Amino acid sequence: MTKRLSRADYHVAWICPLPDIELLPSRLMLDEQHIPPSYDTSYDDNTYIFGAMAGHTVVIATCPKGLIGNVNAGRLTGSMFKTFPNIRMAVLVGIGGGVTLPAPGDDPLQDVHLGDVVVGWPGDGKPACIYYDLGRWKVKGCYETVAMTAKPDWIILNALSMLASDHELGSTKFHDHLARLQNHKKFMHPGLEHDRLFKADYHHKGEYGSKCETCDKAQLVQRPPRTEQDRDKFVFHQGRIATGNSVIQDGEWRDQISKRCGGVLCIEMEAAGVDANRSCLVIRGISNYADSHKNDVWKSYAAGKAAAFARELLCRIQPAPVKDMEATPKSHFIVPFGRNHGFVGRESILQQLLKRTPPSNNRDNCQRTAIEGLGGIGKTQIALETAYQVRNNHKDCSIFWVSAVDATSFENAYRQIGQALGVAGIDEDGADVKLLVKKALEHESAGSWLLIIDKADDSKLFKDTALSDYHYLPFSRKGSILFTTRNHEVAWKLDIAEIINLKEMSEAEAIELLQKGL
Repeated sequence: MTKRLSRADYHVAWICPLPDIELLPSRLMLDEQHIPPSYDTSYDDNTYIFGAMAGHTVVIATCPKGLIGNVNAGRLTGSMFKTFPNIRMAVLVGIGGGVTLPAPGDDPLQDVHLGDVVVGWPGDGKPACIYYDLGRWKVKGCYETVAMTAKPDWIILNALSMLASDHELGSTKFHDHLARLQNHKKFMHPGLEHDRLFKADYHHKGEYGSKCETCDKAQLVQRPPRTEQDRDKFVFHQGRIATGNSVIQDGEWRDQISKRCGGVLCIEMEAAGVDANRSCLVIRGISNYADSHKNDVWKSYAAGKAAAFARELLCRIQPAPVKDMEATPKSHFIVPFGRNHGFVGRESILQQLLKRTPPSNNRDNCQRTAIEGLGGIGKTQIALETAYQVRNNHKDCSIFWVSAVDATSFENAYRQIGQALGVAGIDEDGADVKLLVKKALEHESAGSWLLIIDKADDSKLFKDTALSDYHYLPFSRKGSILFTTRNHEVAWKLDIAEIINLKEMSEAEAIELLQKGL
């Protein structure tokens, strides 16, 4: 450990939340370990491991022992992604609970078994990871999930496709990576006799960790068994993952979660927390079946398999493209009107808006500004000119226009934003479009944006209730919201600090407008 790089030199974030299980195999995948760079510990109280892996500069983070789940994963990565500003790719590597197929086929390698790896990418156009405990209960006991993680980076998904193809051709090096673990006995295969899947409604007999010695073997699920020849094969599955805030130890509840999320292969507890700060690829070694029969036998082996998979994935990605990935997301300009080249006057108000509305002018808050005035006085035209000038002066800032004439126009505008951002599930029946877009704009990957909400005149639309559009206004320190309204009550309800009162044009401005129109 002789090399010291700067914080800016690290480009891959490797998150393994469980230090006693997942950290060691992750460290053993490094080709070299680096001396830690200096960073502001008054702001970031995490401790990291730094090193190189397959040519990539990698920073590894883990949670304190016993502090698990999405909240702690969010705290861990929130400061991590700020401390290391050039992180361009993130992987969440560790263990999870497996969910088997409802009707397994004849091939024992097709179904999920203990020790397999599940990668969160189904490739079916639907979400890769769903929050199973964030949704709404509807009539007749119907539950609808409404939140999912952001899509992983293109470069990771592209490499994943190549890895899957190479694996079919037998040209992957998983066993070379696993050889890095061979000096530690706990990473050895526990034995096929300990891979037992019981029926969902049959509960464990005896103490936790008793390895099911007293459980009724007649209650085992009948499916094609893995053989000793299969044991040494590296098996991974690409599919949907469910994330939540609870350890699942109930087979019936496990199956309900899978059904609720449209069919999953794994259940875990940290993806949503990481996703709150940045998109990532979730890689989970299966250590249990999320039922009452779970024990610790498979944990280390499964963690080692997940780490080996993540290393093999990085081997598919050239280090240079990771470093050269765009630091800022693609900007969007969704404004339904062309520029009014006859716009004149209002110079002082326009300068106020150009000083306040670009998100870069205030890094500590999501600014809210309102133009208030009588109908037909020019509020929309000023907002429109602001949009075009912000676009010209801030190339990395996305600008979105929302008509708030009524609830339908508001939702339609949000849907258009979601489609432009590629939000997963935005066009599905029953999707909570406004919530999906709110979360997308609050996500780090959305970048800098200005949201213009025009004609926000209906106070009922922004009434402070859980169902109002007020609750669908995003908050991001990279964002700014500009309202136009003729209703002072709306501006008051929205708690807007800066309200610009628009008066009629001055005589000089009116003459200039008339002359320009001739």
